[in-house]
Amino acid sequence: MKILILDDHPLFSRALKQIVQNISEVQTVDLATDVNEALNYFKRGNSYDLLLVDIGLPGLDGFSFMSWLRTNLIIAPVIVISASNDPEIAKLSLQKGAKGFIHKSEDINVIIQGIKQVKQGHTFTSNSIFETHSASQSTSNAENLGITPRQLSILQLLEQGDSNKEIARKLDISDSTVKKHISNIFSLLCVQNRTALVLEAQRLKLI
Repeated sequence: MKILILDDHPLFSRALKQIVQNISEVQTVDLATDVNEALNYFKRGNSYDLLLVDIGLPGLDGFSFMSWLRTNLIIAPVIVISASNDPEIAKLSLQKGAKGFIHKSEDINVIIQGIKQVKQGHTFTSNSIFETHSASQSTSNAENLGITPRQLSILQLLEQGDSNKEIARKLDISDSTVKKHISNIFSLLCVQNRTALVLEAQRLKLI
C-alpha cells in the first residue's frame, strides 16, 4: 500500500509517517507540505492507495486538493487528518468526498484503525470529535440557564436512573446536598418531578 501524507507541519507529518509505517501492508509513504507539492507527485506519475490530508493548509487548502482529485478521476480514498474538533467540519469533509476524518490528537491505535477501516471500504470518523462537542455544548447550555457544573453532573446521574444515595456516593457529597441541588434544578427548569426533569434536560440538550 502506497500512502501520501499532505500536511504543512513537518513534525506531525513525520510522526504520522512513522505510525502508518507500522501497518504491515504499507510499502511507501510520501510527504507533501502543500497542495502544489502533492500535485507534483501525481504529475510525475505516482499513484497512491490512500491519501492522508490536512485541510487547513496555506494557499490551496485540503478541500481544493480533494476537488482536484475528483476532477482528475483519482479514486484513492482520502482521510482528513485535522486539528479541528468541530463536527461540522468533519461532516463537510465527508460531504466533499473524504472517507474518514481523524483528529490529530487521536492515539496510534485509532489512527491505524481508521486507515484499515477506510481501506476496507468503510467510513471512519473519530468519536472524540462528537463527544467533545457534545460535552462542550452541554456545559454552554447549562451556564446559560444558571446550572452549575455540580448540578449538571447530578442531571447526568439522574438520567442514568441513580437514586439520591447513589448520586451522593458517586459525587462524595451528602444526601441533603443532592436533594438541595435537585430542588434548585426543579426551579430553574420549571418542573415538578424527576421524570419531567430528565425529559426537559434532554430537550434543552443539557444531557
